[in-house]
This record gives sequence, structure tokens and C-alpha cells, in this order.
Amino acid sequence: MLKQIIQSSGALQAAGPYSHAVRSGDMVYCLGQLPIDVATGEIPDGVANHTRAALRNLSEVLKSSDSNLSAVLKTIVFMTDMDEFDLMNHVYEEFFLQAAPARSTV
Repeated sequence: MLKQIIQSSGALQAAGPYSHAVRSGDMVYCLGQLPIDVATGEIPDGVANHTRAALRNLSEVLKSSDSNLSAVLKTIVFMTDMDEFDLMNHVYEEFFLQAAPARSTV
């Protein structure tokens, strides 16, 4: 099966030998997204803003692959403080309004 490399102008440019996403058939495999504001290059304060920035970046990568968040099947969220889970979860719900994907949070 052929693979198509996806690079998004709306996401942070790769800092190494990897792609924003790779399409194989109908599936798109996306790079994990850091909570960096693409416009400023800065990491915003707070887990809510981290979540928002990472999901905006993911959305941009998906848009570049002719997809969107509604097609996401699975996510993995890495947190440094599980006491902030509710804050992250509240923002996460804003991005996945209808059918939320399967998710692991560690």
C-alpha cells in the first residue's frame, strides 16, 4: 500500500526526521502534538491552554490531510499532574463535541 507524507503549514515544523502525518489508504497516522502556540512559538501557561494548543495543532495536521477531529479514532494524553485531569478533560470535550474517540491518559 502506498503512503502519503503529510506536512502542515499550520503546525510547528518538524524538528527532526519525521512527518506531521502519514496517510495509508483511508487511515491517517498523526504525530503527537506539543502544547506550543504556533503563532508565538511559546508554550502557554496552564493545562487548559496546553490542551487547547495541542488539539489546535492536531486539528491543523488533520486539515492538511483532508480530515478533521470527527474522524479521530484514538488519542493518547500524557500528563505530568493527574490532579489537573478535570481541567484537561473539560477543554478536550470542547474539541470532541459529538462522538469522542477512545482515549488513554497517562
